[in-house]
Amino acid sequence: QSSADLCYTFNRFLLFTCLGLLTIISYRLSQFPPQLQRLIGVLIFLPTLNPIIYCLKTNQSKSN
Repeated sequence: QSSADLCYTFNRFLLFTCLGLLTIISYRLSQFPPQLQRLIGVLIFLPTLNPIIYCLKTNQSKSN
């Protein structure tokens, strides 16, 4: 792997971790607007579906 790939992977991990922490904090504090809570939830939920979709596509292509 090149250093650019590692940097990209690390940045994605860092972003995902920060969004997760922000989600936890936003639900603990009532000052966060509900729209921001939903936006953060979407930003975390959608990337978690990518590995599942990739796995399903890979399994379908192997069976064909």
